Amino acid sequence: MESASANASHLVVLLCLSVLLLLFHILLQGFLATRELGSAWNAGPRDEPLMPKTAAAGRAARASKNYQETYPAFIGSCSVSPLSVILPGLASVAGGSG
Repeated sequence: MESASANASHLVVLLCLSVLLLLFHILLQGFLATRELGSAWNAGPRDEPLMPKTAAAGRAARASKNYQETYPAFIGSCSVSPLSVILPGLASVAGGSG
């Protein structure tokens, strides 16, 4: 049972670091877009789609979107991983070698 606890504690650290990375992506994208488009755009309703034109702001927006798209899968895999240590039969039921 100690190995399951150690595995789970590493996953908690990974999840915490991933949240920090998510916040970094959001803040960087917001900072670069606001710097280019102004604070009126940032605080406005955004009825018309106005995207940043600079390479850095565009890249930050795409990177943030990509991270947000794959983040739920990462959280799911981190949540299920300790179960395979606690319940060894789970892998064989799921079709893995166990």
